[in-house]
Amino acid sequence: MRRPMLALVLWLSMAPPLAAQPAQWRAEWPQTDFTRHSVSFAEIIPGGPPKDGVPSIDEPAFVPAAAAALPDNEPVIGLIVGGDARAYPLRILIWHEIVNDVIGGVPVAVTYCPLCNTGIVFDRRVGSYAIAEALGARGIPFIFVTGYGEEGVDPRYAAVEVLQKPFDPRTLQRSVAATLAKLAARRRRQRRRWPSWSVVGAAAGRSISRRHFPMMR
Repeated sequence: MRRPMLALVLWLSMAPPLAAQPAQWRAEWPQTDFTRHSVSFAEIIPGGPPKDGVPSIDEPAFVPAAAAALPDNEPVIGLIVGGDARAYPLRILIWHEIVNDVIGGVPVAVTYCPLCNTGIVFDRRVGSYAIAEALGARGIPFIFVTGYGEEGVDPRYAAVEVLQKPFDPRTLQRSVAATLAKLAARRRRQRRRWPSWSVVGAAAGRSISRRHFPMMR
């Protein structure tokens, strides 16, 4: 049995890499113009699942820790709410990335990104547009960046610009420049409204060099 297995390994190692599939991309992102690209499709190798290809766990099933055969050094995301303690092993999250759960009576979303090895737990009682609502209430302009286009944005924000991924970097530059211009206009309005406002000066604080970013060494 060793020779066939060796032959299979050699065949897999010699097989050419999967080529890019623009036709499939057009089906997933119909509003994106794939005729505009600076890199040849022949140089692009698919590196992951397609759009919506990572299924979340929406009805998680749990077993007692004693029956889970979980080693002491097993990496998990631990969560304790209202005296209810649960562990979400990364070996499970790496395939699903999101677990929608209710713990201690609180609906949560346990998330994990395998690319940056980062886990964050969100309280799902907070509205999906909580940040947009906070920015809008303060008159701070913003843009949406999403893989679902305008159809994936709440109709309340129909007047807000939406960038659909993937997008041309120049499009992002133009959008950010326009947003910064709106911020500058907002600052001018603030100055007119509060003409006597004061700003902390460069002499504030102990004497240090401000020629370099303080977090850089």
